[in-house]
This record gives sequence, structure tokens and C-alpha cells, in this order.
Amino acid sequence: MDFVNGHAAVGNLKVFVTNGRTKTADEWASEIMEKLMHVAENAPAPLRDQAVAFRDKIYVLIRDNIELALKQEREWILSQR
Repeated sequence: MDFVNGHAAVGNLKVFVTNGRTKTADEWASEIMEKLMHVAENAPAPLRDQAVAFRDKIYVLIRDNIELALKQEREWILSQR
């Protein structure tokens, strides 16, 4: 939140919702990446390509760890029965 002229100003607001289900690991990872990193379309091509490659690797890392966390949570819940 930024304060401009004594007033609170909120940046762009996005809401991610699902209907009748939980979010997938891909959806969580996409939401995180939107908050974490943006690659400008007008960036010089070599820098943009490098940034996109880095973003893609970070996305996979986040997604895979979310999948692991969800799996472990399900296993823990089942072990409590």
C-alpha cells in the first residue's frame, strides 16, 4: 500500500477464485509468479529471453514444492484417521 497526499492508494488488485474446488499447484504457482516477477515486453530481447527462462525455472520450482506440500498434507490427514 502506498500513501499519496495522505491517502492510502492500493495498486492493481487481482482476485483468484475457484468454484467448488481448491486451487491446483499450477494455479498457486501462477498467482505467486504474478506477484513475484514481471518481464517487460519492451525489454531488450536478450535480457527478456533470459528473464523469461529464469521465470520459467522459478515457476517450476514453486509448483513442484506446492505439489509436494499438498501431497504431504494429504498423507498427514490420512495418517490421523
